[in-house]
Amino acid sequence: MTTETHRILLIEDDTEYSDMLLERLGREGFATLSASTGSAGLILAESRQPSLILLDMKLPDTDGIHIHNALRHNPKTSVIPIIMITGMDMLPNVLDVVAAGLRTEPAFCKDEGTEALLQRIRRTIHSSGQDLLLTLNPHGQVLRKGHLIVDLKTRQFMFGNKSFPQLAPQRFFLLCALMRSDGPVSREKLLLDIWDETRDPKVVDVTIARLRRDFKNLRHVTIQTTRHGYALIVSPPH
Repeated sequence: MTTETHRILLIEDDTEYSDMLLERLGREGFATLSASTGSAGLILAESRQPSLILLDMKLPDTDGIHIHNALRHNPKTSVIPIIMITGMDMLPNVLDVVAAGLRTEPAFCKDEGTEALLQRIRRTIHSSGQDLLLTLNPHGQVLRKGHLIVDLKTRQFMFGNKSFPQLAPQRFFLLCALMRSDGPVSREKLLLDIWDETRDPKVVDVTIARLRRDFKNLRHVTIQTTRHGYALIVSPPH
């Protein structure tokens, strides 16, 4: 996994732990941001758009659960993956209950060690699609093709001034792959870039069909099937 362009935001008030972790993240190739309060963390998350947020469950101005919910309800931060971290002595089943209420993974206990946290960070970045986003467009947060615009952070697309709902992950990645190409993209390349070579190639066709349904009310955007694969056609509005 390439880490040099991934930015991690740490929201943590324990300066000793924060300094140690930020130094280690830097050595691992991550860019870092930090905030010692929840309110400062919310501002940084929205303005700097990190690839992942490490969020302490206990903060001086509020608790991590409140910040987690605020991040999830803000459209500008709702898709940023979050790992809750805690130094509190909590039983695993308590952490599971908290995670279930937040619809997130169990909180990470600091006493599990930095190596385990780094593994968790890499796994979460990969599973959330952040690696693929960097591959699809490493130099910016927006893709454009004609009047079609895709926001890589919110995973929403616009045509002209009209916004459309957030796409499901695989359809979103498929749309981005088609937008980056000036011509058709083969089924094999789409399968390798978005899924992997072990998957049934029919998954590409099924996802294309679902993406076409997403565009059914947008006559200026079509996905054509060619002998070389699939091509995204964006025609100007009349």
